[in-house]
This record gives sequence, C-alpha cells and structure tokens, in this order.
Amino acid sequence: MRHYICLIILLSFLKTSFASGPWTEYNNENGYQAGNDAFLTASVVEDQLILTVPEEVLNKPILFIRYDQSGKRRFMQVIWSLHGDRMLLKVPSIRSTAGIILPIKPNLTIEENILSVFPIEQKEMDLDKYQIDITALVLHQSIEWEPGFTENLVPAITLLEGAKNLEDEVIIKTRRGLVMGESKVSLPTFYGFSALPDPMRARRFDYRMGFYDEETTGIHFWLRNSPANISRWRLQKKFKDQKVSVPVKPITFLMSPDIPKKWRPYIKAGIMEWLPAFESAGFKDALLVKEMDSLDEWQAHSIHSNIIYWSPNKYLRGSEYEDYGGTVAKIIDFRTGEIFRGDIFMGASERTVMEKYFVRAAPLDKRARRFPFPDELVGSLFQVIAAHEAGHIFGLKDGNYGEFTYPWEKMNDSLWLRTMGHTPSIMNYSRSSNIPQPEDCISPSLLVQKVGPTDRYNIRWA
Repeated sequence: MRHYICLIILLSFLKTSFASGPWTEYNNENGYQAGNDAFLTASVVEDQLILTVPEEVLNKPILFIRYDQSGKRRFMQVIWSLHGDRMLLKVPSIRSTAGIILPIKPNLTIEENILSVFPIEQKEMDLDKYQIDITALVLHQSIEWEPGFTENLVPAITLLEGAKNLEDEVIIKTRRGLVMGESKVSLPTFYGFSALPDPMRARRFDYRMGFYDEETTGIHFWLRNSPANISRWRLQKKFKDQKVSVPVKPITFLMSPDIPKKWRPYIKAGIMEWLPAFESAGFKDALLVKEMDSLDEWQAHSIHSNIIYWSPNKYLRGSEYEDYGGTVAKIIDFRTGEIFRGDIFMGASERTVMEKYFVRAAPLDKRARRFPFPDELVGSLFQVIAAHEAGHIFGLKDGNYGEFTYPWEKMNDSLWLRTMGHTPSIMNYSRSSNIPQPEDCISPSLLVQKVGPTDRYNIRWA
C-alpha cells in the first residue's frame, strides 16, 4: 500500500511537470511566465517584422524602448489592445504610486493615445496568440518619443536587420535613414519591448535630498515637495534577518571593450567608491563591475545591461579636446521611480583632464608639472569622473549640497581631508581643491573629489 501511494504521488508530479513544459516557470517578479511563449516574440519573414502577441500580454503595461547613436534611451510605457480585427498600440497616462497622474503630454488631459494600428495577420486559435506586421512602426513611422521630438526620415536607406527574442523582452535591429544637417545618414537603431515588473515599493521625493524624481527633472527651485517618487534601484536583501546583507541582485556594470585597459582599474575604482555608501544602507557587495573584451550587440541593447562606454568622439578630428566629463542615460519605471538600466558615457579626453588639473593643482602636485602626466594621475582623474557619473546612475543630481558648510580652516587640515574630503559630495561641482598652500604639505591624493559623507547619507536615506 505504501509503495502504491508513493507511485501515485510520483505520477502526479510527473504529470504536473510535463504539463507545464520546460519554459513555463512562473516568474513572480514581473508577472509573466519565463520563456518566450509567455511574452512577445518577433521574427523576420521576407523583410517583414512579424510580432506575435499572446493573449496574456494584452492590456498589460510594457516598455517600448529606442536605443540610438545619440546615447539617449528614449522609452515609453505602452499597451497592446484588441479592437475588433485590429491590434492597437496605445500610450496610456501613468498613475504613479506617489498618487499623481503623469500625463501623456504636458497640459493634455486624455487618459490614453493611440500610437499605431495594425491589422491582425493571423490568430493561432489554440494558443490565443495574434500575429501582426510592425515593420512600418520601427522603419517608417516618426514617433514622438518626447514633446517636440521629430525626425526627417529617408526610407531609401532604412532597413530591417534582425530581431532577438529573450525571456522577457524583444530586441529589434534596424538601420534608420535620417537627414541630419545637410547629410543623409543611415544610423544603427535598436528597439525593444520589455515586460514591466510589479511596481516596487517606492521612496517619496523630498526636495531637501539630492535625488531626481521619477521623471528625472532638474533642481526644484520652488523649495517644496511635489507628489513624486525618487528614482532609485530595486535592491533587496538576500538575508533579510541580517543588518548588512548581500543583495538578491547586485547593480552590475559592464565595461565596454573600447575602454583602454590601462584606464579600466581606475574607472572600476570610481564605481566601487560607492560600496561603503550602500553598506551603510544595509547592502554588502551591492555593486559589481565586469570588464568585457567583447560585447554582443543584443546584450548591449538589453534592458538588463548597464554599460560604461568610452566616447569615441575624443578620437575624431575636431573633437580631440572633448571637455565634457561624462553623461548618463537611464531607463526608469515612471510608476515608482525604479531604475531598470543605467549607462555611463565617459567623455573627457586625456588632454582635457590633464589641462584642467594643471590649472588647479600644479603648485600642489609636482606630477602635474610635466606633460604628459603619469598614468596613475590621469587614471585618478578618470576615477573622479566615473564616481560622479555613477552617482547619477544611482539617482543623484548635481548639486552643492552641504559644500558651503565646510569650515575654511579645515581645507589645509590633512586629518579632516582624509576623513571628510574637501567637499562633502562627489556630486558637488567643486572639482580639484586649490585652497591648500605648498607649505601645508597636503598629499595630492587629498586634492581630488571622492564619494563623501553627504553621498553616504543620501544612499542610506533612499
């Protein structure tokens, strides 16, 4: 009898396992079943892009993303919806968990807009899936990704190059013909559809803190709190009973193969400067940086990749002295402020960082009195830029928070500088310190900015 009961249990288990199949494991994090059968899939058939939309995706918010040469990550929340024998791609207004509605366009009080309409090419009756041709959407339609965004398209040099289906996203590769200036160019442009997870628990915006809101608007000059969430990452403790725990999923950066190998340790160090800040918030080893000797183009355009790029402009004739330090691009869930993806673009050239440091610090750092600087000095300057841009990736704005409360007499106090820095935040625009005098014997390592006490407080608060 005991063996008979065991056999029944085993058969029941096998029946359940085979019925569900190998790619239908439910993923509670995003509400979709794992595997392409549960999400959108794309295929290229005779130069047409055919999208398969399962029934369970209908009327659920997903992300529509565009990656282009500008470095911007343009994105919007969309919904696939049936309307008779047609499929609608709609853009809804977004209800933020902060209790506010983010409109489709400023001063436009409609709940949803139709981005595109597609006839249903075929319906797989048994599987509740609909097939539509979205070639025109990604090749020929001029989409207003943001207010005032327009393009002058050139269809003759626009083409579809491929598509990739991943577990919870579809990535589409095109060449987009555009008129730019007085030239016609065909630029690599990728599009993505990505599943949205269940909204995370948000942190309310406070103008006194150094964070962007979910729309990453600039400085709040009116000095009052608006109904908003801050932009931040979804970090969760792996061991919730521990005061300081490793996260379930660390924030991971991939270093582009274009970054010269001699600068990679310094850029990585700039990211890792933030480790103590996250540890003060209860997360050990919250950050991970991986060097990449090659980067698959599909991985590079996945919402799950955060990439540190090395701007190629500094090698172009006329841009050799590119002087902007860097910039970032983020993809954010407007419902909660959750940051899905963050990319860093290292902009400044070696020549630029050397010249700026020479002007400020040559009297205090003998290494800066001869060109070119030693690699360790140039690397430390790139480290400052990487740390600053990483702060933006973590949700922080530029600002001089607390800077003017530092006592003047402490600027030549090596003990203070070692503990507090010459400015309280890497997000301050202080740059290298030029206040100490040669007779103060301040170590050159104390002249550059680092992640400071304000940054640690901000991350802990968030």
